[in-house]
Amino acid sequence: MTLGVMQTVFWSRLVRGPGSAAEAAISLGCAFPSLVSARKTVCWHTKSLRLQRALPVEISFKNAKLAKMLNEEAQLRRAFDAGTARQIRLRLAVLAASATLADVPVRPPDGRHQLKGNPEQHFAVYAGPERCIVFEPATPAPKMGHGRLDLRKVAAIIILDIVRQD
Repeated sequence: MTLGVMQTVFWSRLVRGPGSAAEAAISLGCAFPSLVSARKTVCWHTKSLRLQRALPVEISFKNAKLAKMLNEEAQLRRAFDAGTARQIRLRLAVLAASATLADVPVRPPDGRHQLKGNPEQHFAVYAGPERCIVFEPATPAPKMGHGRLDLRKVAAIIILDIVRQD
């Protein structure tokens, strides 16, 4: 199961200017023009400004119950308080807006981090002061030279659980 509402067009950097992000969002059919950002590049042939679209991270869920809870606002508010539900939605938007797992910020409030211990390929992002969204790459992430995972190659994740931080 993939992420429903948040599976929209996202890009990598915010375009400044009168209506440029909104116009780009509307032309591509994006439901959230205020969240849209774009990568500006100059075409070497025409010397004109182009917007490059980066594909978002594909988000799947461990089971149908988790997918329903995270895709429906009412279910999320029933399971968590309003502040935590809002933080979870924001973190899901950040995950969906990233082109790869390496693009998810490591500093708080997002705070992507690799979990220590047995599950080597499990990661988490902070969802409020006491919760974390735990996920793993959909396919095993390739390793770089030093034995570290190459997060630039991870373009699909599976959300496993939302856990309390200790």
